[in-house]
Amino acid sequence: MRLGFLDLLQDDPSGFLRLAVLIVFALITAITVHEFSHALVSTSLGDNTARRLDRLSLNPMRHLDTGGTIMMFIAGFGWGKPVPVDTSQLSRGHTDIALVAAAGPLSNLIFAFLLAIPFKAGLLVPAGLSLNRVARVMTGASVTASPIFWPWSSSSN
Repeated sequence: MRLGFLDLLQDDPSGFLRLAVLIVFALITAITVHEFSHALVSTSLGDNTARRLDRLSLNPMRHLDTGGTIMMFIAGFGWGKPVPVDTSQLSRGHTDIALVAAAGPLSNLIFAFLLAIPFKAGLLVPAGLSLNRVARVMTGASVTASPIFWPWSSSSN
C-alpha cells in the first residue's frame, strides 16, 4: 500500500478519510483472520499451544505486531505476531505442519474473495472513487479492476 493514496487527501479529503478507514479495517481484519486460522488449524490437529496462550481468538490485539503493522503502511508489507506451534503435538508430522502453514494464506484468499463481492456491487467503494482507484490503492498500484480479477463481470469499472 505504501500510503499510495495521499494525493487523494488534496483532491477529496472525505474520500481519503473513508478509504483510509476502509483500508485500516481490511488490514486489521486480514491479519487477525490469518493468524487466527493458523491457531485454529493447529488446535484442531492436536496442538493446544495457541489455546493456552490465548491466540485462538478473533481479538486483533492478540495478533497485531506493532512493527509489522507500521511497516504495512510504510513499505507495503507487514506481519502479525506469529502463532506458536509445538510440532511435537501434531500427530502427522510434516503433513500437519504444512496444513497449519497453509491455513493463514488460504484464509487471506477466501477473505479477499468474499470482500470482492460487495466491492464489485459498489457497497464498499467510497462515494466519488472509482473501483479502479480503490483497487490500485489497496494493491499498491500493481493491478487494476479487470475481468481477470472480477470473473463474474464482463467489463471493468
